Amino acid sequence: MTIQSLPLLHVIEPIPASDSALAALNLMLDLAINHLPVVDAHGYYLGMLTLTDLLHEILPAGLRLGHGIGQPDVSFLGDAASLLSTHLGQLSARTAGDVADPHVVPLETDCPLVEAARRLAEARNPLPVVDADRHIVGVLSVRLLLTHLLGRGVQNDAR
Repeated sequence: MTIQSLPLLHVIEPIPASDSALAALNLMLDLAINHLPVVDAHGYYLGMLTLTDLLHEILPAGLRLGHGIGQPDVSFLGDAASLLSTHLGQLSARTAGDVADPHVVPLETDCPLVEAARRLAEARNPLPVVDADRHIVGVLSVRLLLTHLLGRGVQNDAR
């Protein structure tokens, strides 16, 4: 059985890479989602964008880099809400394609369920699903996969 047979494949409208990162953030907040596939002008999958990626972008550069010192104590900065707000505003100058993670390898619709489960177990976020032409057909999460498997198990137990 492949993931193409999953009835619970959640389809999320991808965002064009040319849209601003701020527009992507607003879309994710409006839809109450934590991740968004990013596509090029032809609709081909380029990468995934997450709220964590965007939060990472609004942190000052020195905090993002870490400089090999582990977790720096930044309590001296106090609230620093104005600094974060300034960086948040700068997301309008960055594109979704700039911030998206191109290393999130999508699942293909003919991917076997066991392979999808293995990949999801290793991933930190849901994985995009693409068709043979690399167009987004949905996003598969651990929750959707387990819900589907549990439903099949209940059906099998009832026989």
